[in-house]
Amino acid sequence: ALSTRVASLWGDVRATPEDKKKIIAQYGKELTPAAIKSADPRAGRVLFQNTCATCHKFFGQGGDLGPEITGSQRSNLDYLLENIVDPTAAVSRDYRMEIIETKSGRTLTGFLITEDESTLTLQSINEQRTFPLEEIVSRKTSRHSIMPEGLLNLFTAEQRANLIAYLSSPRQVALPDN
Repeated sequence: ALSTRVASLWGDVRATPEDKKKIIAQYGKELTPAAIKSADPRAGRVLFQNTCATCHKFFGQGGDLGPEITGSQRSNLDYLLENIVDPTAAVSRDYRMEIIETKSGRTLTGFLITEDESTLTLQSINEQRTFPLEEIVSRKTSRHSIMPEGLLNLFTAEQRANLIAYLSSPRQVALPDN
């Protein structure tokens, strides 16, 4: 009962699966302090803008769909890797996705913005939509993060180091000169 109450107030937390722990360990071996120190945080900023800023605000810039990450434990490599590799391990109540099906057969996913006795408003990546409750056939809350898994797999080792160098930077860095 206590676990259910905590989850309803804060969100879902689960242990990281073994396969993801192995991936985190591999990246941890790759992203040594020397690799991060020699990385280019300015190039990491470009990667962040192209990959993460749609959802995350960092140093006052970016989107509001995901958590604001400026104040998080960014200097802790394990923390960063755990959150990037396994974003569904801890999904705050504020970032749970609602999945609704309407009478017209549409399935929509988004964050619950407001709900009253007659309407429900969802925020998706692209838009905010309000629906009459009478149009909703089914509704469930997803336990999965909207943040896609496998993001670091898209990058080379150098790009990963650049991104981590940027994310762990204590202050905003300039964009690279073109």
